[in-house]
Amino acid sequence: MSKSKKSDPPPKPACDTCGVIGQKAFAFEKNGWPEETTHLPAAANNLKTIRVIKDSGSRKFLVQQCPGCGDYFTYELDYEFLAGGSEDEESLIRLTKSEAREILKKRKHRS
Repeated sequence: MSKSKKSDPPPKPACDTCGVIGQKAFAFEKNGWPEETTHLPAAANNLKTIRVIKDSGSRKFLVQQCPGCGDYFTYELDYEFLAGGSEDEESLIRLTKSEAREILKKRKHRS
C-alpha cells in the first residue's frame, strides 16, 4: 500500500492588478538629475494603504494590499533634502501571508 503524497497547491495565477510588481520594486529620484530617475510600476498606484506604520514627512512606512488578489506589500519612502537637489527612494516589497500577519499583529495597537 503506497501512501499518497500531499501535492503542493498549484501556483497562484498572476494578478491583473499587482502581477507586474514582482517580489520587489524600487524607485529613485534625484531632483535635477532626470537621467537617474526611476519609477515604481504604475500598478503600485492601485494598492490600498491598510496601515500607516510611520509617516514623519520625510519617511513613510506603510502596509498596502492589492484589491485584486489580497497580497500584502510594504511601501517605504525615504526623502532627503539636499542643497543640490532632493533625493527620494521608494521600495515596494511583497509579503508572505505570515510576514503580513506578523507586521499587522505587532503594529495593531500603535497605528
